[in-house]
Amino acid sequence: MTNYLVSDMLVRIKNGYENKKTCVTIKHSNFCLKFLDLLHLYGFINGHIVFNNSIVVKLKYFRNDHVFKNLKLVSKPGRRQYFDVHGLKKNFFYKDFVLVSNKYGLMTHKDSILKNCGGEVLFTLNYS
Repeated sequence: MTNYLVSDMLVRIKNGYENKKTCVTIKHSNFCLKFLDLLHLYGFINGHIVFNNSIVVKLKYFRNDHVFKNLKLVSKPGRRQYFDVHGLKKNFFYKDFVLVSNKYGLMTHKDSILKNCGGEVLFTLNYS
């Protein structure tokens, strides 16, 4: 049993990609559903289905290679990483996909900069 759902979910998805799976199952939570909606919106997964008390995530491949690369967890349970707008611009502006949790909910770093609101940076992910 895990206490940090973000890490558990990302590791399951990453391991599914490395083992050439078509889908993986993760634990059900509303936070995970919002998280997966953003991953689907930005093209990292094909979609997800809620089934019983779990979520089935359909993995996406492009030219027989996965699109989930260079994953780096920034915020961890023992050390949370919070950045204001200037810190987001300075450290993460040129990254492809950075997920930020703030008072408006989950959003990418670019949306967070546009709303002029910082927050907790969960992880970074690149397309290549």
